[in-house]
Amino acid sequence: MIKRHLLIAIGLTIISINMFGQGRKSLDNENGLLKFKLGSSINLYKKDIKYYWIDEKGREAYDYIRGDIKQVFGRTVKSINLMFVDDKLYNINISFGVLSKSEQWDLIDFLQKKYDVPKIVREPDQYRQLAVVWETGKVLLQMDEYECTSPVMGCETDVFINSKSLSKLVD
Repeated sequence: MIKRHLLIAIGLTIISINMFGQGRKSLDNENGLLKFKLGSSINLYKKDIKYYWIDEKGREAYDYIRGDIKQVFGRTVKSINLMFVDDKLYNINISFGVLSKSEQWDLIDFLQKKYDVPKIVREPDQYRQLAVVWETGKVLLQMDEYECTSPVMGCETDVFINSKSLSKLVD
């Protein structure tokens, strides 16, 4: 099955080089997802978010609670989380909950058509099954499939986008 997906990915790579050349440029130009723009002030979202966590580096995480976003990338959204550094939007995380393998590959295909060919990596992390990455000079967009044993995101598929300039403040 992995060989089949690898052959499909290689074939899609060849096709998309000709068809989707502006994809990553679009990712840079959008600089966020939906109405969320990386680097924007936390004040834009104050009435629509609920604080839930801060890490040792000062990244503050919030749940987006407005409930107006039901679908993203053609998939039903389970939750949206926003992370801020120095009161600026640093990370947008969309959780899709549990997706079948077919649904995950459909999501990858959707993102590939929009943003070009990703780099598919398997990280040396016991909690991730799959990590698919689109990276530009400004942003990192990644789709992760988490192992069911993950204490944080068991069995879920997430897509997140990070501001690379704000990442430098906390990495």
